[in-house]
Amino acid sequence: MKRILAALIVMTVSSPAFATRSYGLPDCGQWIKDTGVQRKFNEGWLLGWLSGVNNSMDASTPKGQTPPNYLAQTTSANQVILFVDNYCRANPLEDISSAADQLMADLVDKKYKK
Repeated sequence: MKRILAALIVMTVSSPAFATRSYGLPDCGQWIKDTGVQRKFNEGWLLGWLSGVNNSMDASTPKGQTPPNYLAQTTSANQVILFVDNYCRANPLEDISSAADQLMADLVDKKYKK
C-alpha cells in the first residue's frame, strides 16, 4: 500500500498539472547570478512553496494517521538552497519552480524507499 501511495504522490508532484509555474520567477541561470535582496526574496519564495506543498500532502493521509513530513528529511534551509543551486547549475534554462518540484519529488521518493 505504501508503494502505491508513494507512486501516486510522486506522479502528482512531478506531473505538469501540479508543477508550479509563475511568471516573474527567475530561471536557474538568473538564480545562480542573483545576490543580495533579490536572492533572499527568491529563497523565501522557494522555502514557502516547499512548506505549502509539504502541508498540502496532509490531505491524502487517512484519518487517525500522522501525515508525512517530507521536509523533515532535510536538516536546514541551507540544504534546500544548496539542492537548488546544484540543480540550477546543471539546468540553467529551467526555472526555480522546476528545481523545487524536483526536490519535493526526490524527498517523497526517498521517504518511501525506506
